[in-house]
Amino acid sequence: MILSVSIVTGFQKEIRDKVIGFGGHIQISHLSGNESYETKPVFINQDFYPELDTLEEVKKIQVFALKPAMLQSNAKSSTEIKKEIQGVITKGVSMDYDWTFFQQNMVQGKVLSLNNDSAVNEIMLSEQIAKNLQLNVYDTVWSYFIRHGKPLGRPYIVCGIYKTSLEDFDKQFVFVDIKHLQKLNDWGTEGYAYIGNEMINGYLPVISQGISGENIFEENVGAEALQG
Repeated sequence: MILSVSIVTGFQKEIRDKVIGFGGHIQISHLSGNESYETKPVFINQDFYPELDTLEEVKKIQVFALKPAMLQSNAKSSTEIKKEIQGVITKGVSMDYDWTFFQQNMVQGKVLSLNNDSAVNEIMLSEQIAKNLQLNVYDTVWSYFIRHGKPLGRPYIVCGIYKTSLEDFDKQFVFVDIKHLQKLNDWGTEGYAYIGNEMINGYLPVISQGISGENIFEENVGAEALQG
């Protein structure tokens, strides 16, 4: 009986650690997005955020975003017409993401190499998805998202392949730079102003205009916390 209890307890801990590896102990998201695979934006600058970040029990806080997509592998030759497809959940992460769990479960390649300057066109997927789409590291895979009611395709280079043996997660989740999802969802804005050329009533008009851009995204993201 002691042996049976020990095995079950160890199994439960292993499963718990793997589930937490895909997310945090605590996930903060938009209330209306709880029933959807696609997250809605929330402001990262919350009243509780600085205090939560300094608690000894909180190991790390990291932003994320989710968006459903369809992956399609490239044909292996010029004569091959059929291409493999699979529906996935794309998880966008940033430089603050803790890769410890996935580094321990990599089969090929490496985790995403992210930076603050520009969006990285890399994708990390599971061994199960890679086999279904007949993909290897450094292969190109197309990801199709729905944007404003229309499909939008984007190519990615497979940088790494992982395996956690959690089938429900392995068959669904792929990882990309969060900047791609923020731009697809029009999260964040940038603005500019310019001075007109003609005087109006003795004054030069200053015209300002706001546009969707890719420079200021920090405000509209989700967040998840890892306990220490």
